[in-house]
Amino acid sequence: MYRSRLSKLSLFELHLESRNSLSPSSALSTYFETKHATEPSPLGKKYQDLKQAVREGPFKGWLVSGQNWESFDGEGRVVASSDKSV
Repeated sequence: MYRSRLSKLSLFELHLESRNSLSPSSALSTYFETKHATEPSPLGKKYQDLKQAVREGPFKGWLVSGQNWESFDGEGRVVASSDKSV
């Protein structure tokens, strides 16, 4: 699991760098919140829908880490989340 978080952090850092170079934003969010976001673009929902479809087919039984392990910011700091229902 530790390795998984590092890999996710590396990808999240790259995403934030790219996003900030296109439109600087002071709003910080967690890895989990970012990949479930529907604003400003509906791509988060499309991503989740596609993942669900794959999990019902060729990746049935694939382990899902979830919010508890994906609530970290772009610097790798764990961020407490009050909403565990997302």
